[in-house]
Amino acid sequence: MELFLDIHNMSYTFSNTVYTNGADVLFQFKENMKAAGWTVIASGTGTGGSYNSSGDSIGSNLIMSQARAWFVLRCPTTINGVNRQISIQNSATVSGVNALNARIKYSYTGTFGGGSPAAGVVSSAPDEQIVAGGGTDAAPTFNAWGGTALTLGAVNKFITVIGDSAEGNCFISYCISKSAVNTLQSQHAFMMDKMDDIGSTDIDPYVLFLANNGGWTFFSANQVTNGPFCWWKKGGVEQKWARVYGLFNKFYNLSGTIDGNSGLDPWTGRDKLLPVFYGSDANSYPDCGLKGRSHLLMVSMNGIVDDGYTATYNGGTRLVALNTAGTQYSFPWIGSTTSIV
Repeated sequence: MELFLDIHNMSYTFSNTVYTNGADVLFQFKENMKAAGWTVIASGTGTGGSYNSSGDSIGSNLIMSQARAWFVLRCPTTINGVNRQISIQNSATVSGVNALNARIKYSYTGTFGGGSPAAGVVSSAPDEQIVAGGGTDAAPTFNAWGGTALTLGAVNKFITVIGDSAEGNCFISYCISKSAVNTLQSQHAFMMDKMDDIGSTDIDPYVLFLANNGGWTFFSANQVTNGPFCWWKKGGVEQKWARVYGLFNKFYNLSGTIDGNSGLDPWTGRDKLLPVFYGSDANSYPDCGLKGRSHLLMVSMNGIVDDGYTATYNGGTRLVALNTAGTQYSFPWIGSTTSIV
């Protein structure tokens, strides 16, 4: 784990690790979140195990691998009067690299603790919303944490970036190929992205997303089935839990080259990286408009400069990586030329 100051003079915590199995991925994600200040407020060690109503009983990846093991993470910072919580449950005993499936719920008010929680049954919250999976707490269904084509071990590395309170405690987990230069693996992305420049009446400035099997296409795909979830206009009469998507394909021609031609963008002072906006178009729902500007992500057109596996940008504060659909994404980075392999 390392800490660095980014261009906003704020900080992130990083993990850059090779994992050998799905349970280790999920267990280490939990540990990374705890190291960045999040708290596990309740957990279950899986069917036939034990339930902890006030802490973390998942002390190893072996425990995390058990069927229906789960935990609830509490955001360390109070924002708009609440500490958000995220509930994550593993589906079944994890015996292979690609076997991990998860059910993820989000509570804006941070009130998980209701229902009938048990070793293999997650707790509920009055305002809970499902980010991935479905069903009920007693009979849950799950989505893949990583796609069926995702291979761990010597092939790919998981990178986790978690912001502190100054960054709104946003986070992203993604996967980089070790064999292709700075190539994002489309089989995994999990994030809670904070919105900058959000509407003054929207009290929940976040979008949440779990992607697998081509997930990085959510920026150009149908938002109704593939977009990130968020509370749309939270706190207003029109509030609803809905999908949005990244609107940059509405604004930019990503096949063009802007190197040195567009001047500096007002947010970052760069002329190669472009902001990502989340919103809804007129053909989708909930209605046409913007959710806000991404705090974590940026995109680039052709001409971005990198140097292979140690690619950094603007003093090492951003990493640029290419996804399988050809779009170049930029993430907060470690502040040096530390290799990603």
